[in-house]
Amino acid sequence: MKFFCDGLFDSYFLLEKSSLKTLISFLCTRNLPGSFECFCRDGFRMEGDSCLDVDECASGNGGCHHHCINTEGSFRCQCNDGFVVSAEDERMCEDHDECGVDNGGCQQLCVNKQVSGR
Repeated sequence: MKFFCDGLFDSYFLLEKSSLKTLISFLCTRNLPGSFECFCRDGFRMEGDSCLDVDECASGNGGCHHHCINTEGSFRCQCNDGFVVSAEDERMCEDHDECGVDNGGCQQLCVNKQVSGR
């Protein structure tokens, strides 16, 4: 395998069997004649000549209040039923007020409970 940086796209290419394949998880710096350095984008780690996805959820649940969902190069937090991801902190979950929309479907009084109640 032979590696090189293409200054036009500032991305990393792998030349193998006379075909180019762009590896979008790589970036190049100091693209000088005969020399370059490659590093992985955020959310990936270098292993040998490859960038592998970092599982942010494997350590401390990714900082998520309820559930951590690992994605390619990133992660997202998900909440238990009756909760929503906070608009102020995407790692935190807050109670979803089911009564706030259409009186929660109740004909009389809707009383929001701390876990999906009416």
